[in-house]
Amino acid sequence: MSISIPDSLKTPPDAPWVWMELGTDQTRVVCGTADRAANEWVLPIGTQQVGAGPFRAAPPSAMELESAIADVEDAVMPLAKLLSAGAAFFVSSVVARIALAGDALTLAQIEDRFNTLAAYSQGRPYSSDDPSIQPEAAALLLILREAMHHLGYGSVQIL
Repeated sequence: MSISIPDSLKTPPDAPWVWMELGTDQTRVVCGTADRAANEWVLPIGTQQVGAGPFRAAPPSAMELESAIADVEDAVMPLAKLLSAGAAFFVSSVVARIALAGDALTLAQIEDRFNTLAAYSQGRPYSSDDPSIQPEAAALLLILREAMHHLGYGSVQIL
């Protein structure tokens, strides 16, 4: 069985890459080199499934965020020993395109956005126009933050 990868995933020959496809109920993680996928895993987390289910509030409560962080870490951490930390890191998700304006973000930019979300969850005033407060966008941000932090990626390209 071959593993399908997006045509837009471009890397130099023999350069390792990791691609996360965030769905609503699960996240598919694929790694490989050039245009060849080598391994695939499916994690039980997604934009509507971060632990006990979707975030219920916009923005999520501080308690929801803390619980979700633990659940996402549990899902992501087993991959730390299996994936190359120096690989190019890609993510695809409809939510990513809408909530994370831009084609690429650094870990510092993801951390800044997450810290703002965390401040909102603790009562800081926010604009209802901010897409990051929506439950699916908040889940995506949390999953990306935890994956980048624990798997060792300094930037992510959004497909």
